[in-house]
Amino acid sequence: MQLIAALAVGVSAGCSSALDCSLNGDCVGGACECTAQWQGAACDTMRFKPVEDVQGYGMKVNVTSWGGGVLYDGDKYHLYVAVMTNDCPLQYWGQNSRVEH
Repeated sequence: MQLIAALAVGVSAGCSSALDCSLNGDCVGGACECTAQWQGAACDTMRFKPVEDVQGYGMKVNVTSWGGGVLYDGDKYHLYVAVMTNDCPLQYWGQNSRVEH
């Protein structure tokens, strides 16, 4: 019975160093204090802000894209990406694709 109790104590959710906090926080008093971007007992879950249904490139319904490249002009970043047109499946990319910026 004493052996079981000792094993149960060793399996606590506490921390002993920042490694136990996934290097995303500090171990303070046996508990992880996560940096602002992280949460959870081991700081292993990102905090995401709520998002709208459609935001950013490629979030439209039935848009297939691939082969994007990003260029920086010294002021802004620009995304160039190949996109399927005419709601065609990917097998017809040669006849139904275009580059979007």
